[in-house]
Amino acid sequence: YGLRKVGGVRVYRESDSIYHISPFYILPKYQNQGVGYRTMKILMGIYGNNIKWKLNTMQEEKRNCYFYEKCGFTKVDVIGKVNDNLTLIGYEMNI
Repeated sequence: YGLRKVGGVRVYRESDSIYHISPFYILPKYQNQGVGYRTMKILMGIYGNNIKWKLNTMQEEKRNCYFYEKCGFTKVDVIGKVNDNLTLIGYEMNI
C-alpha cells in the first residue's frame, strides 16, 4: 500500500466521555473522494461507545457544515461572532 498524507486531524480528551476534534482538514487534492467521511468513521470506531464528540467550525463555511451533518453531528449552539465575516458554531454527536 502506498501511504500518503492527505490531511490532518487532532483529537483531544475534554473529559472521560467527551472528545473534541480540532483541527480536521483534508488537502484540496483529496477532497470530495470520501476521505474525510471514512476518517471520521474510523475515529468514531477507535474511541468506542458512550462518547460525546464536539467540534467548532465557521458557520459561513457551508461545505464544512454539510460535511459534519452528513457524519452525524448536530449543530448545538452559536459560540460567537468573531467579526462581520466569521461566526463560530458548535457541533456535537453522541455515540
